[in-house]
Amino acid sequence: MRPDGPASENSDPPGGPVFDGSGANVRTVTAAAIELIQITKRFPGVIANDRIDLAVQEGEIHAVVGENGAGKSTLMKILYGMLPPDEGEIRIRGEEVVMSSARDAIEAGLVQGPRMACAG
Repeated sequence: MRPDGPASENSDPPGGPVFDGSGANVRTVTAAAIELIQITKRFPGVIANDRIDLAVQEGEIHAVVGENGAGKSTLMKILYGMLPPDEGEIRIRGEEVVMSSARDAIEAGLVQGPRMACAG
Protein backbone atom coordinates (compact mmCIF):
# COMPACT_ATOMS: atom_id res chain seq x y z
CA MET A 1 0.00 0.00 0.00
CA ARG A 2 1.30 3.43 -0.85
CA PRO A 3 1.29 5.79 2.16
CA ASP A 4 0.28 8.69 -0.15
CA GLY A 5 -3.01 7.10 -1.18
CA PRO A 6 -5.83 4.85 -0.02
CA ALA A 7 -5.62 1.08 0.04
CA SER A 8 -7.13 -0.77 -2.88
CA GLU A 9 -7.68 -4.36 -3.93
CA ASN A 10 -4.24 -4.19 -5.59
CA SER A 11 -2.41 -3.14 -2.43
CA ASP A 12 0.85 -4.89 -1.70
CA PRO A 13 0.51 -7.84 0.69
CA PRO A 14 2.19 -7.78 4.10
CA GLY A 15 5.91 -7.92 3.53
CA GLY A 16 5.57 -6.00 0.27
CA PRO A 17 7.36 -2.78 -0.69
CA VAL A 18 6.82 0.58 0.98
CA PHE A 19 7.00 3.67 -1.21
CA ASP A 20 7.95 7.25 -0.47
CA GLY A 21 5.91 10.14 -1.93
CA SER A 22 7.75 9.89 -5.26
CA GLY A 23 6.79 6.25 -5.73
CA ALA A 24 10.30 4.94 -5.07
CA ASN A 25 10.55 1.70 -3.12
CA VAL A 26 12.34 2.69 0.08
CA ARG A 27 12.18 -0.51 2.11
CA THR A 28 10.40 -3.82 2.49
CA VAL A 29 8.07 -4.41 5.43
CA THR A 30 7.97 -7.85 7.03
CA ALA A 31 4.64 -9.10 8.32
CA ALA A 32 4.40 -9.39 12.09
CA ALA A 33 4.82 -12.86 13.56
CA ILE A 34 1.64 -12.27 15.59
CA GLU A 35 -0.81 -9.44 15.03
CA LEU A 36 -4.02 -8.74 16.91
CA ILE A 37 -6.18 -6.14 15.20
CA GLN A 38 -9.05 -4.36 16.97
CA ILE A 39 -9.74 -7.32 19.28
CA THR A 40 -12.85 -6.80 21.38
CA LYS A 41 -14.35 -9.20 23.90
CA ARG A 42 -17.46 -8.49 25.97
CA PHE A 43 -18.93 -10.36 28.90
CA PRO A 44 -22.25 -9.49 30.57
CA GLY A 45 -21.75 -6.11 32.19
CA VAL A 46 -18.09 -5.66 31.18
CA ILE A 47 -15.89 -5.07 28.15
CA ALA A 48 -12.80 -7.16 28.85
CA ASN A 49 -10.89 -6.11 25.70
CA ASP A 50 -11.79 -2.95 23.79
CA ARG A 51 -10.26 -2.72 20.27
CA ILE A 52 -6.84 -4.08 21.24
CA ASP A 53 -4.04 -3.80 18.66
CA LEU A 54 -0.78 -5.70 19.20
CA ALA A 55 1.97 -6.61 16.74
CA VAL A 56 4.95 -8.77 17.64
CA GLN A 57 7.81 -9.22 15.16
CA GLU A 58 9.93 -12.37 14.90
CA GLY A 59 12.44 -12.45 17.76
CA GLU A 60 10.68 -9.82 19.87
CA ILE A 61 9.51 -10.38 23.42
CA HIS A 62 6.56 -8.40 24.75
CA ALA A 63 4.88 -8.30 28.13
CA VAL A 64 1.16 -7.67 28.57
CA VAL A 65 0.95 -5.94 31.93
CA GLY A 66 -1.96 -4.56 33.90
CA GLU A 67 -4.00 -4.74 37.05
CA ASN A 68 -6.20 -7.68 37.96
CA GLY A 69 -9.28 -7.62 35.74
CA ALA A 70 -7.62 -5.58 32.99
CA GLY A 71 -8.20 -8.27 30.32
CA LYS A 72 -4.71 -9.74 29.96
CA SER A 73 -5.74 -13.37 30.37
CA THR A 74 -8.78 -12.85 28.17
CA LEU A 75 -6.56 -11.51 25.39
CA MET A 76 -4.21 -14.49 25.63
CA LYS A 77 -7.16 -16.92 25.68
CA ILE A 78 -8.40 -15.32 22.46
CA LEU A 79 -4.96 -15.62 20.87
CA TYR A 80 -4.73 -19.26 21.89
CA GLY A 81 -8.22 -20.22 20.68
CA MET A 82 -9.79 -20.72 24.10
CA LEU A 83 -12.23 -17.81 23.62
CA PRO A 84 -13.55 -16.29 20.39
CA PRO A 85 -13.21 -12.53 19.97
CA ASP A 86 -16.47 -10.63 19.52
CA GLU A 87 -14.72 -8.36 17.01
CA GLY A 88 -11.32 -8.08 15.37
CA GLU A 89 -8.88 -10.39 13.67
CA ILE A 90 -5.75 -12.39 14.36
CA ARG A 91 -2.92 -12.64 11.83
CA ILE A 92 0.01 -15.02 12.00
CA ARG A 93 2.85 -13.99 9.70
CA GLY A 94 0.44 -11.81 7.74
CA GLU A 95 -2.25 -14.44 7.22
CA GLU A 96 -5.62 -14.03 8.92
CA VAL A 97 -6.46 -17.03 11.09
CA VAL A 98 -9.47 -18.08 13.13
CA MET A 99 -8.51 -19.73 16.39
CA SER A 100 -11.37 -21.89 17.58
CA SER A 101 -9.30 -24.28 19.69
CA ALA A 102 -5.86 -24.74 21.18
CA ARG A 103 -5.24 -27.23 18.35
CA ASP A 104 -5.73 -24.39 15.82
CA ALA A 105 -3.21 -22.27 17.73
CA ILE A 106 -0.68 -25.12 17.88
CA GLU A 107 -1.09 -25.78 14.14
CA ALA A 108 -0.47 -22.06 13.51
CA GLY A 109 2.83 -22.35 15.41
CA LEU A 110 1.75 -20.83 18.72
CA VAL A 111 2.75 -22.30 22.04
CA GLN A 112 1.46 -21.28 25.43
CA GLY A 113 3.01 -21.76 28.80
CA PRO A 114 2.02 -20.28 32.13
CA ARG A 115 1.32 -16.63 31.35
CA MET A 116 2.92 -16.67 27.88
CA ALA A 117 2.29 -17.28 24.20
CA CYS A 118 4.79 -17.19 21.34
CA ALA A 119 5.08 -18.06 17.68
CA GLY A 120 7.44 -20.97 17.18
